[in-house]
Amino acid sequence: MKLYYIPLTSSFRPRWLLLEAGLEHELIRLTLAPEHIKTPEYRKIHPLGQVPALVDGDLTLIESAAICMYLSEKAAHSGLSPASGTRERALYYQWILYAMDTVSPVVHAPYLRWFLASPDQKAHASTEEDHAAFGRVLEPVLGALLSSPFLLGEQLTTADVVMGGVLQWAEATGQLARSPIARAYHERLAARPAYQRALQ
Repeated sequence: MKLYYIPLTSSFRPRWLLLEAGLEHELIRLTLAPEHIKTPEYRKIHPLGQVPALVDGDLTLIESAAICMYLSEKAAHSGLSPASGTRERALYYQWILYAMDTVSPVVHAPYLRWFLASPDQKAHASTEEDHAAFGRVLEPVLGALLSSPFLLGEQLTTADVVMGGVLQWAEATGQLARSPIARAYHERLAARPAYQRALQ
């Protein structure tokens, strides 16, 4: 199993998930340089020349959340995905899609500005409008975290990995600074050994 990734991109999520799940894998580290991700060879793996991409036998899979969900199914022993047909499984789907469809679009533009900014300009990546929009989409997440350390309770799941990967971007741009609950949640995730290793 091979994961094609670039540090500080959405490929962080499946890299972290692979480590949490304890799945054997090979890492193929790329860069944003066209000679890495825009070659005809790599476009056979990811048609858009982006990351992440997972190759597992004859299966090639793109999209970070889809890869994470697939990997958590392969590692059923890990407890990263709730049992099928349960209330927890329904909420698991909800939070993964909420992270990708609702929170990520709000975080992505400021993060892209941060990613491309010079070091002295990174602190100004988020505007007041960005903070306000992030605060609105964060409210349901905060509700889920009021009484438990993770989105589904006491157990870390792939929903936390996907949401945590999005909040990592929000932390970089300063958007988490105004939410103590969300920041504490991200700090719990960031303290995990697998998270730390995935940053490398």
